[in-house]
Amino acid sequence: MNPDTTASDIEIESEALYSFEYTVVKGDTCASICDKFLNDKKACDELLALNNAKDAGELFKPGTVIRLPGTLREDAISAISKAREAMTEANLVKADQWARPEFTIGIKTLSEANRFIKEASYDLAITRGVISRRMFERAVGAADENAKEKTPVLVRKVFGECMYSRDSGETFQVARAGQSLPDPVLIRTGRRSRAELKLPDGSRVVLMDDSIVVIDKLNRDQRDDKRENFFRVPTGDCMLSFSEEVLDNGSLLGISGLVLVEGANAVMRYKKVNERVILCTYKKDVALKNGEEIIRIPEGEGVSMIDGKETARSRLVPPPKLLYLPDNALTANQTPVFRWQSLRSQRVSKFRLEVSRDEQFIQIVDNVLTQFQQRKTDAYFPEGRYYWRLTQIDNLDFESAYSPVNSFRVKKNFDLAFDVLGATPKVNSEGRFVVSPEQEIMIRPAKDSSVVKMKVRIGDGPETDLTGPIKLNEIGDVPISITGIGVEGDRGNELTGVFQVDTAAPILNFRTIKREQLVDSTSILTVELSAEDSSGVDTLEYKTQAESFIPYTKPLELVLSDKPVELTFRATDKLGNVAEPLSVVLKRPSAP
Repeated sequence: MNPDTTASDIEIESEALYSFEYTVVKGDTCASICDKFLNDKKACDELLALNNAKDAGELFKPGTVIRLPGTLREDAISAISKAREAMTEANLVKADQWARPEFTIGIKTLSEANRFIKEASYDLAITRGVISRRMFERAVGAADENAKEKTPVLVRKVFGECMYSRDSGETFQVARAGQSLPDPVLIRTGRRSRAELKLPDGSRVVLMDDSIVVIDKLNRDQRDDKRENFFRVPTGDCMLSFSEEVLDNGSLLGISGLVLVEGANAVMRYKKVNERVILCTYKKDVALKNGEEIIRIPEGEGVSMIDGKETARSRLVPPPKLLYLPDNALTANQTPVFRWQSLRSQRVSKFRLEVSRDEQFIQIVDNVLTQFQQRKTDAYFPEGRYYWRLTQIDNLDFESAYSPVNSFRVKKNFDLAFDVLGATPKVNSEGRFVVSPEQEIMIRPAKDSSVVKMKVRIGDGPETDLTGPIKLNEIGDVPISITGIGVEGDRGNELTGVFQVDTAAPILNFRTIKREQLVDSTSILTVELSAEDSSGVDTLEYKTQAESFIPYTKPLELVLSDKPVELTFRATDKLGNVAEPLSVVLKRPSAP
């Protein structure tokens, strides 16, 4: 790693597993380094622990070589994040009531994982994070088993509005995550809302927005009542996946007189469009029974029915191809544009775009139908990670499977950088940008930046709007501070660079390395030439006697006899400053 690199433009090397070295330069602080490398300005204690230091003032002095966390820290943060997600789910289903020991161990090991992060013991943090996640998952399993024994329906997750009714829709109450619902029950979701239900056997039901489902006597034995047990979708849209146990126990899914007789572990979509019932299958074949008639729907087909009679059938169109935003994209745009490509456009009439805060698409933040193959969202996305996917709907209202999921992160980007004449300026060993008085200093926002204007402060002067290139006339060190301003007037972190305006020529040096006396009254003298300059030496040239200047590449061996040898050399620095030629007259030493 280049010791001249600053915290504003350094790239973390992927092969650095545990930690890597970084040289502190002027302008670096503990907060700025933590913000850049750890995304946490308050992680100074962690850096002190990693470097076995107690005093931040001593550790972050310019020139000090410190250790920064490598990719192992990212693994530890990921393990803790997954453990927290498992803890959230355990809290939703009140898992502490059914598996208190596992839940307690999960809380304890999660606390230990956070402590090990602060102590920079990343391997131990990973171990504790994994243990914590497993304990919470066990607690959730125990809660699910209890729910299976007591009630047919458990509300696993809710985003937005979810209500339930025990009297066929006359009065409604709020359904919350972790709640067990009575049987029979009517459940509905509101606009831009979603809920996930779990039946006793582990079957999964996801209700989309504006949906109503009815669950009636799913826990009753078939011998008591052969035709009343059903899961019905009066209106709306839902994704279903039933296990074999539902079929074996006689719990049936009824839609307009149809019952599900085959299709355990299949993945299906039911929805109502006016008087029609639309059924699309995405995984495994499905068989529905209407009296004595069996309607079979192979995987990847859609069927339209009215009053239990099939009216249309077709192969589902493929899901669209996601183009933009790409997977794991980083954007500063809080109302981003999404683009995709239809793979069978002649049959497609519209697209469904879903954007969620979680991978399970329970916390939907945008759910729209559009006829176009791009969409600028109306929603305003705060900073954070999001997931998006698409389906496409053909002219028969059959909906494709979901596309692969792409994730993206919204982060306001105020990163700025200095440019000198279109190229990165020379940084000397003291961390200063070295420029000549004629060079123009440009300030550029980073790619995909949310900066709309910039403020600049030169030296001790006032802060002003940056309207063009900067030229520095004074000689010596000149600090320049720049700040990016967003569209809402919010400010980014201040970036400071110290510029050294250089008009001085290189300093020339001459040194004798070796002298060798020959028998014929001659001697060989080996000399070394060098030059020093704050901006760096561009060329070093020499000549002897009346020769023209030639580049110096290695020490010179000069043969000295009775006649003196005149050696002349000169140097030019990176900014074009030329040193006056220096001449040295070399003679053979006199005999003793």
